[in-house]
Amino acid sequence: MSLLEISSRVLLTFLKQVEGFRTLSDDEILGLILPMVTVMEFEKGDRIINKGSIGDTIFILFAGKISVEFEENGTKSSIELKKGSVVGEMALVSNEPRSADVISSSSVVMLILDVETFQTLMMQNWRVLRAFAGLIGHRILDAEKRNIISNK
Repeated sequence: MSLLEISSRVLLTFLKQVEGFRTLSDDEILGLILPMVTVMEFEKGDRIINKGSIGDTIFILFAGKISVEFEENGTKSSIELKKGSVVGEMALVSNEPRSADVISSSSVVMLILDVETFQTLMMQNWRVLRAFAGLIGHRILDAEKRNIISNK
């Protein structure tokens, strides 16, 4: 599936429901975000992100399911994510290696954004920066909640 096979209207409607894009206007998504998006397909069992690799892309799950496998407090865990989930966004704020493996649980279609280009966009548009700061903040809060629950 290519970006050309997915209409701009479908992508716009989809991205308006994704954390980090909800607060952006239609014009911002159509004019700033969509030109940077590429589409990639994965088969069930494909490794999308390798733990320890360099974080140079952000992935948005357009179709299918993925499993995020990570280690917290010495215990291996996994979370199943579905359509609309964003992974790899921590690459926006850290130069640390990827903290988890991401594996496709089904056939998957991902929208992919290059981090370097996206960071430039964030520096040029405060609304994009604010939207993704919120996404990253939610991700950190979710991790803290999991840590609190697992320590009980």
